[in-house]
Amino acid sequence: MFELIYPNGIESEMSQGSTTRRGQKRSSGIISTPSQKTDPMSEVPESGEPMLGIIGGSSLLESMYFANLEKRVVNTLYGDVLLHFGKDFVFCQRHEADPKKDYSPPHLVNKKAILAALVKCNVKTVVAFGSVGSLKEHISVGTVVIPDDYFNLWDSISFYDDKRGHIVPTLKSDLRNEVIELLKKEAVPNVVTEGTYVQTTGPRFETVAEIKFLSSYTDVVGMTAAHEAILSAELKLPYVLITMVDNMGHGLISKQETQLKKQFEEGVRNNVQTVERILAIVLNHFTTSDYKDRVAKRHKAE
Repeated sequence: MFELIYPNGIESEMSQGSTTRRGQKRSSGIISTPSQKTDPMSEVPESGEPMLGIIGGSSLLESMYFANLEKRVVNTLYGDVLLHFGKDFVFCQRHEADPKKDYSPPHLVNKKAILAALVKCNVKTVVAFGSVGSLKEHISVGTVVIPDDYFNLWDSISFYDDKRGHIVPTLKSDLRNEVIELLKKEAVPNVVTEGTYVQTTGPRFETVAEIKFLSSYTDVVGMTAAHEAILSAELKLPYVLITMVDNMGHGLISKQETQLKKQFEEGVRNNVQTVERILAIVLNHFTTSDYKDRVAKRHKAE
């Protein structure tokens, strides 16, 4: 003998035995309905000042830009997340988002918890930074790439186990166009404004054969951002990805095999000033009262 324990409200419906909450006819037995307990949108504040969300990766691991921000642990349906709070923005270092760990490698980053924590803090726009490897010889170390598409066939992700997961994926957006125009206006050098980002599973670097295959179809390789883009789209959260090329893909240059990790680490250090310059441009633009008013009007219209 066992007892069925129903989510709030379901048991009373079951006893009525004729219709669902939406008035649909159903047969007797246990019904399946989307539960607020598994929906990150159920934790979105009904009001409050819209916030900018910044997600940083390896390019910002050593940055002191956020050193003096207030740290808070935000509880979500998917786990706890360590966030850094500024006046008008929230910063998440994806590799240090788990408050119980000093560092999470790419395949263990809890992307669901991160995105859920951001929307819980009333984030309405996400600008993500990512360190990538180049898959094309003409895209050199030090290049900023703002991808317009991504490739992620093998380990997709979703908040949902119902039809809400049937999104149409893209990186193209008004937000992305706005970021590109900002960087042009500020004369940021070596910016590529199109290309395909491929997400591999990590945490290891790719093999020479893998890079050879991927380079036929894509332009830069990383290990986290496609999942973030998918989850943001499910939450109807505008998301733009800004990537910094910190190394060339394995095998693209001679004598690289024993130096790939060293090249990556050196690239991160050498490129951090460029990343922080772009970060400053983003913060100055997307935390203005004018932009926040635009965001508020957009959400009111929705």
